[in-house]
Amino acid sequence: MLATVVKADPAPVGDIRLQETSLYTHPRLCASVDPIKGRLFRASSPISKGSIVLVDRSYSTIPSADPHNPDALVCSNATCSRRITKTQAAVVQCANLCFEHVAWCNTVCQSADAQRHDLECQWLRTHSKKLRSEEGDYEFITIWHIVRILATRCLDVIAGQLEDWDAVDQCCAYLDSWPEGQVILWKRLVAQYLNKDALDCTLTPEEVLSLLVKEETNTFSLYPSMTGPLEAGENRPLRGTPYGIGIFPRAARFNHSCTPNVSHKPDLHNRMVFTAARDIATGEECFITYFDLVGKQTVTERQNWTRDNFRFACTCSRCEEELAVENMSRLDALPFGDF
Repeated sequence: MLATVVKADPAPVGDIRLQETSLYTHPRLCASVDPIKGRLFRASSPISKGSIVLVDRSYSTIPSADPHNPDALVCSNATCSRRITKTQAAVVQCANLCFEHVAWCNTVCQSADAQRHDLECQWLRTHSKKLRSEEGDYEFITIWHIVRILATRCLDVIAGQLEDWDAVDQCCAYLDSWPEGQVILWKRLVAQYLNKDALDCTLTPEEVLSLLVKEETNTFSLYPSMTGPLEAGENRPLRGTPYGIGIFPRAARFNHSCTPNVSHKPDLHNRMVFTAARDIATGEECFITYFDLVGKQTVTERQNWTRDNFRFACTCSRCEEELAVENMSRLDALPFGDF
């Protein structure tokens, strides 16, 4: 069911009035396209610190399925997806025991999710153990997430409600930026685990491959704490261990900066809430950080992370300034001698 976009006045985090299924876009948050950077968000007028700028709902969410953290679960009901643990009294798991990390808050959520889960249940029973043991946890999580996305799309097609899917489809893939070996691996996984014999899917193998690459670069990990800017000298703990992964297609328009002006955190209703971390000026681009800045404070760490995980070298003002300082230090250390 497509959510209603709520048009509200700018409001601080604590005061916003949104229904649990609502999407929200700040009236001053403007979607734009840059000829070099591509899709992005800008402020059409000043946005005050603390204002919610975007609330986006995940198209599909899966638990992190961390073998070292088996209680890191999310409710499998797509309209819920809240964090749960197996020790909660009302939590129920699949009667077919398709996969240990498939669980729901309660029988109400399980019933509401029955039609979608039926589409993934047989696939999990057939492929989860083999895929996880032969390809590894990361590849399993990625392919399982694609299965959930495709299951959700199938229901959208049946219902004739494709606006949410269209938002996913508009995410950027950048297939050409990935190493050839990685692309070959993805093609094999698509052919082996996401073919029409294994999954009822109307997309072509090429379209499924493109979706996989979009999933790889446009998903958000769900953390218990906020992800946002790190002030100079701030002593803040890491944001914690991720308990889930979701694709928030409208939020994928945010670009990365190591000095972001927008922070984000999941709420209890399968949504990611994006908040102005400082005052944002007219025409200024709205940035988030794609990783926890607490854990990667040197420019080398940050550059390596964006290059390895997102296929770009960060060119934000902080990185450019710190790289310039490093380059000057290297020049000063060279044995030029006296002239």
